Amino acid sequence: MDSHVFSMALANADLALDADMAKKAFLLYEGDDVDLHPFLTSLDKKAEILQDVDIDKEMFINIKRILFSFLSHHYCGDYSTRPFIVENEIGKRLDLNVYLNNVDVHQCVELTDMFMDELIDDDTLHFDDYKNIIVHFIPAKYHQVA
Repeated sequence: MDSHVFSMALANADLALDADMAKKAFLLYEGDDVDLHPFLTSLDKKAEILQDVDIDKEMFINIKRILFSFLSHHYCGDYSTRPFIVENEIGKRLDLNVYLNNVDVHQCVELTDMFMDELIDDDTLHFDDYKNIIVHFIPAKYHQVA
């Protein structure tokens, strides 16, 4: 497996939060030595976050699928995501920051509003499915600040 296919396989394993898929990709990779442990630790951390906020793994995967489809229609460029838990007087929720290159704050606010409309209009989701997940689109220049 070359590096491009390996990268795609890891992206799929990350999307599916599937450690077995990641292990298979690492076994088939024929490039430089790569340490599997940090990637598996990252998957475990994401699974722990979902469990801590009481979000179903399959529902989260579905929402990420909708997110990536949304980005493919409304954004052209590289992005990264970072999930974390926010706790307030109401309870815990998952914030998913999506860092976008070459956009300003105004464009990110517009994308956030559009994505929320997309979730509301999606026939496969109910409010209870995404009420504890907040997606923020943020200019990538603020990634190091967060």
